Amino acid sequence: MAQAPKSLDPDKLVRSPGLTYQQLLDQDTRPVPEVLRMQSPRDFGSADVSTARYTSKAWHELEVERLWKRVWQMACREEDIPAPGDHLRYDIAGMSFLVVRTEAGALKAYPNACLHRDRILKEFDGRASELRCAFHGFCWHLDGRLKDVPARWDFPQIEDKKFSLPELPLATWAGFVFINPDRGCAPFSEHIKDLADQFQRWDLGKLFKQAHVAKVMPANWKIAQEAFSEAFYVNGTHPQISRGIGDVNSQVDVWDNCARVITPSLTPSPLLDYTLFPNFHPWGAFNRIVYRFRPNGNDHRSSIMECVMLAPFSGERPPAAPIRWLREDEPWGSALGFLGRVFDQDASTCRRCSRGSSRRTSPA
Repeated sequence: MAQAPKSLDPDKLVRSPGLTYQQLLDQDTRPVPEVLRMQSPRDFGSADVSTARYTSKAWHELEVERLWKRVWQMACREEDIPAPGDHLRYDIAGMSFLVVRTEAGALKAYPNACLHRDRILKEFDGRASELRCAFHGFCWHLDGRLKDVPARWDFPQIEDKKFSLPELPLATWAGFVFINPDRGCAPFSEHIKDLADQFQRWDLGKLFKQAHVAKVMPANWKIAQEAFSEAFYVNGTHPQISRGIGDVNSQVDVWDNCARVITPSLTPSPLLDYTLFPNFHPWGAFNRIVYRFRPNGNDHRSSIMECVMLAPFSGERPPAAPIRWLREDEPWGSALGFLGRVFDQDASTCRRCSRGSSRRTSPA
């Protein structure tokens, strides 16, 4: 059984040489936001983690049942579906969901399946005045109420009020839309609380989606995610930036549903990387980057990585940038410039980590 994490005294931690992030803040000539003074180190023990968690089909299936079917997860930005009738398909681990803007402007989420024969209702993102199945024509209003049953006389068992699309829990935070496949889940407010407290100073809802780039990665979603959520690897993977970043002097804080890594640079301004369990990474201090990682369907050996770039604006909110999918052989650098070239170095690490893990375990 895994060891329960223990809270640690931040003043008694074993650290690498050099100034800590808090010592750097002590030298700041201006008042430091209290959120940057928070510390929450925890000890998770030093036991090895089985490679089966990254290579086993059986472990992936456990994650689908116990994680992806039960957890709050970011589906899109509100500006992705700004007008009534706009709908977006969110797929994960063999499941498909539909996020819809109703006529009244409310956001709703449903399983992306017709209640008649289970055909997918919407195959693509778009805008529609109704949710009509392309198989036999069963149709629902945007708010989920049954609208039309062709050849109604053949379905005397259907009661309109009981044949609405099953609505999933949905919540919004800072312009992001979250859904949960589990109708009996804990409230979103409990899930987001620790992260929301961190971002009171930086309202990401005031930004717009300037770019959205996605790519299938040749590694399990956890391998891909771990390659982008810490700074310890800078010395080995990104030596060209090692002079300008305090990689091993990063401050790592852990709360119930989120973790925070603060990595000092040559200036007092921090680069912050937050992670909301299990796969949502908004960066702090108005850094434009937001990551999302998820399984690539039910293939436990590959995953989908997405990078959303948020930007400030004045006046009317600009339209959200459409998602750009990169081909397997297309580098991140072709879409994201210098940042993308850094991603390409990390992607190379993901591929090699995945291959290394597979050589240390029997095939799943």
